[in-house]
Amino acid sequence: MSNRLELLSRRNQGRRMMDDYIQSLSVVTGIGQQILLESTLSLEESDVIYEEFISAIKSIANNNYTDGFTKFFVKNSEGVEAHLANVTKFVINESRVYLFTKLSDVCGAIEADCDSIIPNIAAIIDYDGDSCKLVSQDLTRGIMIDFYIENDNQEYFEFIAYHPSK
Repeated sequence: MSNRLELLSRRNQGRRMMDDYIQSLSVVTGIGQQILLESTLSLEESDVIYEEFISAIKSIANNNYTDGFTKFFVKNSEGVEAHLANVTKFVINESRVYLFTKLSDVCGAIEADCDSIIPNIAAIIDYDGDSCKLVSQDLTRGIMIDFYIENDNQEYFEFIAYHPSK
């Protein structure tokens, strides 16, 4: 029963935040608001995809997943945004992706063209506060890019990816 109540609570919170969420994502990605709204997955669909994604990411973190890697990028280094975009395109290698942001938990994930998302990875991370998560439509590939500041005040992106063997 508590799962049902939690879902209803998240859904109500999402209804209150949806307009701002869609408007902000539209500005960041350049994708029209109506297209984003129509491409928003239900919370139930988003939860299923997110659980599979998190399971694969945890396996990589625990070195139990052989078809993945972790890479670190210095945020302000020259060409880092292009490099993030290139690595993302290589890993995802599909035309459609599911985009998860912090608000996806209450508003739902967004299904979008990969070519609309990848050039805007850094802007999406800035909008979201510290991360971006993409999952391929067939759920076999995914990335999580986390922004963090190390003890030396150096800013980094941690890039974690999973993909099938070539």
